[in-house]
Amino acid sequence: MVNRNDVARLAGVSTAVVSYVMNGGPRVVSAESRAKVEAAVRELGYRPNGLARALKLQRTAVLGIVVPDSSNPYFAELARAIEEAAYAQGMTLLLGNSAEDPARELAYLSTFLNGRVDGILIVSSSRSPDIIDLLDRSGLPSVFVDRSPVGNQHSAIEVDNRAGGREAVAHLLEHGHRNVTVVVGPSAQSDERMKGALEAVVGRDDVIVRQTSSVRFARSAGYAAGREILATDDRPSAVFTVADELAIGVLRAAADSGLRVPEDLAVVSFDGIPEAAFTAPGLSTIGQPFERIAQEAVGLLMAMVDSDVPPQCVVLPVALIRRGSCGCPDDLHIT
Repeated sequence: MVNRNDVARLAGVSTAVVSYVMNGGPRVVSAESRAKVEAAVRELGYRPNGLARALKLQRTAVLGIVVPDSSNPYFAELARAIEEAAYAQGMTLLLGNSAEDPARELAYLSTFLNGRVDGILIVSSSRSPDIIDLLDRSGLPSVFVDRSPVGNQHSAIEVDNRAGGREAVAHLLEHGHRNVTVVVGPSAQSDERMKGALEAVVGRDDVIVRQTSSVRFARSAGYAAGREILATDDRPSAVFTVADELAIGVLRAAADSGLRVPEDLAVVSFDGIPEAAFTAPGLSTIGQPFERIAQEAVGLLMAMVDSDVPPQCVVLPVALIRRGSCGCPDDLHIT
């Protein structure tokens, strides 16, 4: 099925320009651009999506969100922040848990589309072309959160994963560590965090950085990886995990191995889930700005619901939260 994105690509213009031509405004389009769009429409046989237009005229005040694992504290915190941001704009949020299953994710998205939601937020468990195709065919406003799709045809809100990985390992180097192991997981975000970790040691021949094989984002997987790492003859003095869930498992593995944190093993992680403040010692972590992610995602989606805006990719900064697991003072600030 031909959609607005196809017309925009063939005409060499933005999807917003296509919308202005088809709807007669609200912005003025040059004669040249208008001619290109009209030619593309004729060539492709494009007809505007009536359902999408009806949804814009008869809004349901409901948004849908699909997350990969609702039991994971990171996704639970992200969903909480998004629900609050949506509620503040008078919207109700429907939640689907894909359990990291692309088929299940597709089923939830189809249900949301059939249920006439005004827009969809996707924390995608995959980069399946079927999901992208479904969204394109629906014409419904959608924003990817945390895990952006390949290309720039869809709006996305994410954080600077590479900068976060770089800051985490650089901080361990500041504490004097020269043997660091990175516990990685199965995601593009993990890959970017690992790249950042390696960037932190460029030109440092005195530093060894290793990475584990990819493990699930679960405390049990972090524990198993930690036990394996700490049983080696050349065990690291510091560990960077790409997710807090993994770090919590590593902390338990260190305790069961008779090691003290941070005296015998320093740990820095990534995400900034609330539970990280309650480990013993507190977990130093690269904190993601949950509230800002939510506000940006919902704000962008609502702008797309209210009017045609071109796809946008927003990359937000992250910041190190210093606690006791890396050797910093373990000051507990709980709100």
